[in-house]
Amino acid sequence: MARLQLFLVPENQDLKERYHLRTDEEGNFKFPDVVPGPYKLTNRVAGRPTWRLRVDLKGSEVKVLELTPANGVDSQDDFPES
Repeated sequence: MARLQLFLVPENQDLKERYHLRTDEEGNFKFPDVVPGPYKLTNRVAGRPTWRLRVDLKGSEVKVLELTPANGVDSQDDFPES
């Protein structure tokens, strides 16, 4: 999953920050300085995504996620209405 584009979209309408990045050559990624709150992590903002996961971030929290087929939308879709 090298150079995969990822989006972190706030669920809370009060949060205006949206984040996006590309994974590195090994598929690793890190969203730095994210405002705490509930987010949707996805690889697409339009069309059918591979992942659509709910991520709730607390202040100063480091969360480690591994994106695999086991947590892809075919197995786990946290936002089926999207």
